[in-house]
Amino acid sequence: MQQDEVWDLEDMGIFLPFAEAHGEVEVALHAVNDGTSFSLGTVFLRADEAGQGELQKQFEGAGALYKLKYKVLP
Repeated sequence: MQQDEVWDLEDMGIFLPFAEAHGEVEVALHAVNDGTSFSLGTVFLRADEAGQGELQKQFEGAGALYKLKYKVLP
């Protein structure tokens, strides 16, 4: 990714279902440089966020900042 680049996961056909028992989805972001992976962090999206409109969480690590905008569908 480059600065200000946006990836629309919905347009890419990516849907993250919730595990019924846990009510949350763990999303981890990694940067890969020359075959070495760097963790940029992990966030949790929760089922109880349904119907709250567009939400945002941040990943920070390895000198980078990424914003994840998402909606939890009912």
